[in-house]
Order: sequence, then structure tokens, then C-alpha cells
Amino acid sequence: MHYQVKTLSRAYDELKKYIDRKNQEKRQLLILQRQEKLSPRQAQIVEWLRQDPNSILSIKEVETRLGVSNQTARNDIRMLVQARFLEELPINGKERHYIRGERLTGEV
Repeated sequence: MHYQVKTLSRAYDELKKYIDRKNQEKRQLLILQRQEKLSPRQAQIVEWLRQDPNSILSIKEVETRLGVSNQTARNDIRMLVQARFLEELPINGKERHYIRGERLTGEV
């Protein structure tokens, strides 16, 4: 019985940590949206790059992860590049990938 109580207590503590982390992520997204005038999607893209500074995004990945059209993904990415949150990496004559821009490189 004592083991089960300890196990449940640990699981409850982990759940509280998870909820706290998710609430902090939501607060960060809201701050981005308000301070930087970003849409919820654009704030989410910026947050992905904050959480994983070495990640490289493509239009297709943004499309898939956000469940939006190709044009919507392109528009969001274009705006974030113009605002210097993202930097464009030409892969070949046609394809582009995106990494953290100058406005995110100082943050860790």
C-alpha cells in the first residue's frame, strides 16, 4: 500500500510540473502575440525555435505541424523573416529552409 501511495504521489508531482510547463508556454505565446503583434500561428513558430535553437524549418513542416495551407504557411514565414525572427537558408534554386533569425539568436 505504501508503495502505491508513493507512486501516485510521484505521478501527481510530475503532472503538476507538466501543467506548469504548459501554462508557462502559453504565457510565452501570449507575450509574443501582444508585444510583437504576432498571430497565434506565428508565435507558435517562434516558440518552436526558442525551444529548439538548432532546428531548421521548412514551409512543408510548418504546413503539417499547424495544419494550414501552403500559402498560409508561406505568409507566416515571410512575415517572420521580414521581422527578423527567422532567417532564410537557400537549399537549392527553389527550396528554402528557415532558422532562428537575428531577433532570436541572442536569446537562449
